[in-house]
Amino acid sequence: MNLKINTLDLSFQTRFGLNDETVAEYAELMQDGTVFPPVSVYDISGVLSLVDGYHRIAAIVRNGGDEIDANVVPGTRADALRAAVKANSEHGQRRSNADKRRALEVAWENREILFDEMLGQNENGVRNNLPSSRQLAAVTG
Repeated sequence: MNLKINTLDLSFQTRFGLNDETVAEYAELMQDGTVFPPVSVYDISGVLSLVDGYHRIAAIVRNGGDEIDANVVPGTRADALRAAVKANSEHGQRRSNADKRRALEVAWENREILFDEMLGQNENGVRNNLPSSRQLAAVTG
């Protein structure tokens, strides 16, 4: 589905920042006709939230475009956060150490949303609201 870039909620960016060299490379490839995969967007109660594809969007804007092909899936804020903190763990511009740190920070800041189903009660019946290192690593890829 083609979407206008200016209609997207861009608040789920978990990278420390965009890599200008990657944006320039993508922009050049796009001008040469390379077709990139659609970006990932979550429809959260009518708000279209980008979770993966920030470099591609920046490249399109650099080339003067205003639309992008997107895979849109319905979901919750937790679904979108899970996708965002794991974005680029297996594809795209490799995450820098600062990007990985930022993804962990976002996961930690949103731990009650992200880990609600994983966190239970300890042996004394007290709710444990701190995810383990293993749970953080699994969520962030």
